[in-house]
Amino acid sequence: MLISHINSYTIQRIILSAGSIASNAFPKIVNGDVILTYARSTTIEKVLGYAHQQGKQFKVVLIDSYPLREGLAMMKRLSNLGIKVKYGLLSSVGFILREVSCECNIR
Repeated sequence: MLISHINSYTIQRIILSAGSIASNAFPKIVNGDVILTYARSTTIEKVLGYAHQQGKQFKVVLIDSYPLREGLAMMKRLSNLGIKVKYGLLSSVGFILREVSCECNIR
């Protein structure tokens, strides 16, 4: 019974919420945006993937850090969708910020 409640909670509160966030957040992305994001967020992946599916033209700058380098997985997933991704470590953020027009801070 506990496992059933946990599974139900996961589906209703986490998975469906991420889809709802993606469908409501993607209009904020405009063609030509260069979007900065940090490490990995499945919600941000959904937002960016949904925006790409809807025909939005944008680039992603993904900043990551040691030791986990979670952003590598997100970079690969976004690249596989056909989204242009530039990857850099946190130490390069000062240089990269000049290119950015939008920041995604959901984590």
